[in-house]
Amino acid sequence: VQSVMLAAQRISKRKGVQGAEDHAQLFLIWQLLVLREQIAPFDVDFAYAQKELDFYELRQLLGHVVRGHVSFRALAQPPAAMKERVVDSKRDL
Repeated sequence: VQSVMLAAQRISKRKGVQGAEDHAQLFLIWQLLVLREQIAPFDVDFAYAQKELDFYELRQLLGHVVRGHVSFRALAQPPAAMKERVVDSKRDL
């Protein structure tokens, strides 16, 4: 999908072509429809869970330790949070 959007951007920036924006929009719609038709026969789950660790709280705690507001014992259990996001490619189309 990203490559199709990049191609549409390149089409819209073509100089000397009248209606380049319209051509880019039509190209994008056409390619997305083709892609949707190609993946429709497959009854596959295109969703996946994306997990990441958030170290913002740990960074804040380290700043307090460096400034002397909190002791090193506070680092015994670092507060790293797990964030999970479900991405569904089929729904995005």
